[in-house]
Amino acid sequence: MNTIDFTAGVNPLGPSHKAKHEIRKLVRGIHILPSDPVRSLRRYLCLREGIGEDNIIFGNGSTHILDVLFQSLKPRTVLIPAPVSPRHNRVLREHGIEERRVGLDPGDDYSLDVTGLLGAAQDCDAVVLANPHDVTGSVIPPDDLAVIMEETERRGTTLIIDEAYIEFTGAFSPVKQAIGSSRVLIVRTFSTFHGLGGLRMGYAIGPAGLLATLSAHSKPYYSNALGPRAAVASLKDKGFRKRTLLYIEGEKAYVRDKLAGIGGVKCYVSPGNVLVVKVRGQHRALRDSFLRHHILIDEFVDEEGSPCIRFPVGTHKSNARFVRILKRIIE
Repeated sequence: MNTIDFTAGVNPLGPSHKAKHEIRKLVRGIHILPSDPVRSLRRYLCLREGIGEDNIIFGNGSTHILDVLFQSLKPRTVLIPAPVSPRHNRVLREHGIEERRVGLDPGDDYSLDVTGLLGAAQDCDAVVLANPHDVTGSVIPPDDLAVIMEETERRGTTLIIDEAYIEFTGAFSPVKQAIGSSRVLIVRTFSTFHGLGGLRMGYAIGPAGLLATLSAHSKPYYSNALGPRAAVASLKDKGFRKRTLLYIEGEKAYVRDKLAGIGGVKCYVSPGNVLVVKVRGQHRALRDSFLRHHILIDEFVDEEGSPCIRFPVGTHKSNARFVRILKRIIE
């Protein structure tokens, strides 16, 4: 039996057909060494976002950019909303950074308490905000985000906004504010919504001075010839975006309705591709229980001590299997 992986959160529809077509075309010239493979992608993103070429850098995915950032700036303490994703936890740990946490409010759909965050951030070197949150899927309202950016800028605190899942939502991205700041960095990836994880493409948008510092303290980024062109094709494929968002909404409704019939389960539905499934009671080994049924999940424990499953929408067949197995485990 094949194992289903619900830990990644990538587009269940896979890459754009236009991106795959572009890759097939490029394979014919794969023997040619590219001189500047990210040129077309850089130009497209700069035009789309209304930024200069000195306001963007590229890397092998968003995690690589976080690595470069922490290697360059060497923050000692970083504040991050909890629950913290394994990816962020691992990066912070690998760089020996002290991780401080401020909890999201499960009683208010895992919203962020801005006052609490700013209070906890007073003696931190940096703040990492996933928007949407990469565990709960919750989104920070634009007004709250503006307050956080203004205050961290005033204090000289580096603010990293990880937008790995933003394209699954209609959430606001503060690009103009970031490039006009001194220490705000927006990090994005083509691995999740665009389904191009095998090509390892990510980028960061921010003030030219900060990006120059990152570039000066890191090895030059060398891309392959396929990734940037596939990324441009995917970005231009409006039908792909529409199909993805319609599919995600339909599957979220399906999973929510099915879980409503299982006693002891509460489902939090986010604006994006992630649901939080709270299991009341003493089900302490959910990860192991699902693994016995060849399903990989990420879980965390909420403030009430109840286990919660981070559930990114998968294929319909995988979603249906998840619901069946959860019901079997609980009952």
